[in-house]
Amino acid sequence: MTAPQRYAQALFEIGLEQDCLGKWSNEMGNICSVFDSNDVIALLDSPQVPEPVKKKGIATLLPEVNSSLNNLIFLMMRNGDISKFRSVKVFFEILVDEHLGITRAEITTASKITPQHIKDLEKTILQISGGSTAKISETIDEEVVGGIIIKIGDKLIDASSKNKLGAMREFLFKGSL
Repeated sequence: MTAPQRYAQALFEIGLEQDCLGKWSNEMGNICSVFDSNDVIALLDSPQVPEPVKKKGIATLLPEVNSSLNNLIFLMMRNGDISKFRSVKVFFEILVDEHLGITRAEITTASKITPQHIKDLEKTILQISGGSTAKISETIDEEVVGGIIIKIGDKLIDASSKNKLGAMREFLFKGSL
């Protein structure tokens, strides 16, 4: 388990206990927008800047952040992990989605697919995963050529022409040896 995963897991357990998962997910989005500035990360990561100055900066930039998220920020700052906050947010949201029965899927195609196709894919994804709801992110990759690549958690369904052409190429090379 990586450091961002450990932070996310700990925060998830506390948030679950305090019934704050949704609220914290939103707050983490606000924090990420502040941390998108390289200057802020450089300040918080700098060993030359005293901790009280960093804490005051956090209090100024994020005045309404709850104490648990504040504690997480300070811990990550002390451990030199503050630049990984966005990853913590991503892992936290994955844990929240899993808890709520939401299946995350990534779809990659050569061109944009219609909303109806997305609805059809959502039904298929829910049948495969057993989830109750699906969050689908769509990526366009012209190298896919045709077909579709679906990633659900650690499962990969590659029905792309690129994959089929690669398999055919491999077969032809092995067959000619």
